[in-house]
Amino acid sequence: MLSKSAIFRVDGSVDIGIGHLMRCATLAHAMKVRGWQCSFVASEFSQPFIAIANLENFDIHYLAEDDSTNPGVLAAIVISPVDLMVIDSYVLDKRYEAACRAYSAVILAFDDIPARMHDCDVLLDQNFGRKPEDYKDLVSSECKVLAGADKALLRDDFVRLRSDAICRRDDRKGRIDRIMISIGGSDPWDATSRILDGLEGLEQPLKVDIVLSSKSPKLEVIHARTVSNPDWRLHVNTTKMADLTFAADLVFGAGGTTSWERCCLAAPTVLVEVADNQTDNINGLVELGAGVRLGLASEFSATNVSDIMNDLLADGEKVQRLSSQSRTVCDGRGIEKLLSVLETLACLNGNHAG
Repeated sequence: MLSKSAIFRVDGSVDIGIGHLMRCATLAHAMKVRGWQCSFVASEFSQPFIAIANLENFDIHYLAEDDSTNPGVLAAIVISPVDLMVIDSYVLDKRYEAACRAYSAVILAFDDIPARMHDCDVLLDQNFGRKPEDYKDLVSSECKVLAGADKALLRDDFVRLRSDAICRRDDRKGRIDRIMISIGGSDPWDATSRILDGLEGLEQPLKVDIVLSSKSPKLEVIHARTVSNPDWRLHVNTTKMADLTFAADLVFGAGGTTSWERCCLAAPTVLVEVADNQTDNINGLVELGAGVRLGLASEFSATNVSDIMNDLLADGEKVQRLSSQSRTVCDGRGIEKLLSVLETLACLNGNHAG
């Protein structure tokens, strides 16, 4: 029996962020376990971020930047049709997706805002409060739309820790001793430094885990600060996000895909908006009572941080409520739901690469 094959078209950079690469990597690893052969096509500027996304063990084909939006160049890469093509990019539009039908019978597209047309068979929008009907005028009637945070794609290590994480948080009754800071892979706004400034002014000493990629422009600055504070630890290109999230009593985090990792592990979160497409997520989580809003990554102050921390340190019941609401958002089973749909479509099309 021939294995099913998939090609991912996705990019990552300091400006784009690494969220697109990370969620595609999560899906590809899960597919590989189930017998799929997966490869990637990315613009050459994405190359420094491949290792960060843990994609070194997949075949990667790089495109010159001038060719990044030209589907015709894929003909030299996709020698025979594949079972699935995954497209995760805001700059690749309906026309690109339609052209990719020459390479695959089934197209999966990712999106985060229902504002553009798609030519795909499956569309995934894992943002909070999103519903399939939000895309009814943007996709064909045959397209299967998977929408909402309960469809979020999470790695197995988060799912495995969920039950223990919930028990741990309930046992701690809202006490805060350890914090994690994870404001996107690169944090070009240096929001991390302002959060550290706010934490320094607190009377209660806290242990802090700081997560950044090796491409962060302020990495050396943050490293220097952690060297002088034994309670602060810097984690660069970490593969232990699930463990760090599990151990944190509170997280300062961006409002993108890592929100669902934190929700899976019932982590109370202070939310930082690093991109426009995170506004709905943050609004929804705050309204639900699953997070506290800090503000835009480029605008909040250290005083904002210390004010929020003093409030939470004095109110363990509030921290508990944040955890209780957070865990209702995402249970980590999104991969199973998506793969069930994709494998059914792949089998129906019967197009196995040889």
